[in-house]
Amino acid sequence: MVRSGLYFFILVGASIWSADCSQPALAQDERSANAEESAGSDADSMLRKMRDLGAVPINAEGYTLELRGSKQARPDTLMRLGTMYFVAERDAGALLMGFETTSGTIRFGIRDVSSQFEEGLGFPPLPEAPQGLQLRHHWTPPVNAVRVTGDPSGRWLYVLTLPGDVWRYDTQTGQALEVIAWHNYVADPPTTPIAQGLCFDDRQRMYVVSNVRDTTVQPWINRATVWRSDPVKHGEAERIDLTPWSSVDYPYGIHNFNHGVGHVAQGPDGMIYVGSGSRTDANEDSPDERIANGGEVELTACLWRLDPDEAEPEVQVYARGLRNPFGFDWDDQGRLWATDNGPNADPPGELNLVEEGKHYGFPYAFADWAQSPYGHTPAPPDGVALVPPVVNLGPGGGGSADAPMATFSPHSSPNGLAFLGDAFPPALAGKLAVVRFGNQIRTAPVGCDLLLVEVHDTEDPSGRITVKTTTLLESLCRPLDVHATADGRLFILEHSREQLGGRGSPIAPALPGRLLEMSASTPAP
Repeated sequence: MVRSGLYFFILVGASIWSADCSQPALAQDERSANAEESAGSDADSMLRKMRDLGAVPINAEGYTLELRGSKQARPDTLMRLGTMYFVAERDAGALLMGFETTSGTIRFGIRDVSSQFEEGLGFPPLPEAPQGLQLRHHWTPPVNAVRVTGDPSGRWLYVLTLPGDVWRYDTQTGQALEVIAWHNYVADPPTTPIAQGLCFDDRQRMYVVSNVRDTTVQPWINRATVWRSDPVKHGEAERIDLTPWSSVDYPYGIHNFNHGVGHVAQGPDGMIYVGSGSRTDANEDSPDERIANGGEVELTACLWRLDPDEAEPEVQVYARGLRNPFGFDWDDQGRLWATDNGPNADPPGELNLVEEGKHYGFPYAFADWAQSPYGHTPAPPDGVALVPPVVNLGPGGGGSADAPMATFSPHSSPNGLAFLGDAFPPALAGKLAVVRFGNQIRTAPVGCDLLLVEVHDTEDPSGRITVKTTTLLESLCRPLDVHATADGRLFILEHSREQLGGRGSPIAPALPGRLLEMSASTPAP
């Protein structure tokens, strides 16, 4: 799951950064040289390093800042880098890290993390690939990325960044080019877009899905748009233009639980499918007057289907009850498989075989639990049958033969999913590849891995689908998406440099991860 917060760097105390960020606007004070070196200049140095890493100024209007342990005056300049928050106190020479507690409110802790600033800014060693496979680091996007797709040949990859830029990467030369900048198609949004979907159709038209939180109205609105291009000539076009194809507005959700509209892909029937995540954790209300209550709405927590032949397509709901179907793909039998993130309570994350017209539980039921972990969740409407998720018999992903799980370890955040075709080695072909972002709350560290999921031909005694799950790669850095090529290569996109359990620098989540390739080992000469 991608959190919708952004990383911010704020210089407070004696002064703040200038609006154009060309130089830090630092006032001189009367402190001794030793005090200046130990405090203000330390903070200045940290901020310069942050700027070198890509931090940019944004407008502070619309954000409320809270600092534990003291009263904090509201600054009028923020620095953004990726998806987290930091405040630099020049007088104290301290770097404080914070998080978004409610929509538009950032709370900072009191622990100085400046001593850890430079630790873990690089990448850990590549994980060891299974026998017969090799893993290589192709490229590092300039900012945190969320999706990867490609052209039919497998040479040209396209990577979507969190705000909505698209980069084209040549796997043969290693050259990358920005072909879409988000500000060229999202005109003057009130907040920075959150882009979560990228694909091509069979005519090689590109689709991008973006979400904008509109704070100019109350209650706030999530404005989701599916953008589309004309057919793309891969490797030739230096710029790709997008125009709005389908737009949907609905009440913006509660804090980080506004999952937004995300993955987009063309199905074997030629239709375009789009995942729409929930706007709540579990259908709860919000005390924030800026957020509409009432739980889920008609076009959230479901999978959409749209007709690519229509200029203004109608959004059809294909299936419901999917809390956040971040990744989905079709196998060689035309079956649609989708991951689904679990809630903040402890039910497992899910894998579902999604079929038209069916309901997969949310917000009435979670995984295969007989009782909801929330007292406020409603009972399902009369006549609505809930389909439980796939049962994982392990040995990977959290399940085992002795303790089956439906489907993945709680909070492990199963995300990108790809079916592996016949071009892959026999040990992989015909199976599903799933990456798990890794937990960020509770439990022992779990996830940050690549799983191989084999669907069993027979069902269990209760009639449920079972799978065997094995771990292919461990110790990845917040993997978010996968892309399988027709010639048998699997590309893995990491979102950041943060390691499982939050290891590494506090700033690591704000730094972009790697684009990795896993393929069959080259035979020795």
